[in-house]
Amino acid sequence: MKGASGTVIDFPTLPSSQAKALVSDLFTRGFLAKKIILENGTDLKARIMVGGEPIDFGEDARAAVSKLD
Repeated sequence: MKGASGTVIDFPTLPSSQAKALVSDLFTRGFLAKKIILENGTDLKARIMVGGEPIDFGEDARAAVSKLD
């Protein structure tokens, strides 16, 4: 990575335990986003997560969430 002035900035490293927690968090957030945005119209559990009524998040949101894998 380089800063605005062009100087090299070392990429920060995380301890293994913290990295595992972050990976788990990212996976869970991705799963929930896909579940809620892509399936709330067809899956009762996903619909309950958004308040009980199906919500159309729009094509842009569906396209972005479908690329999370």
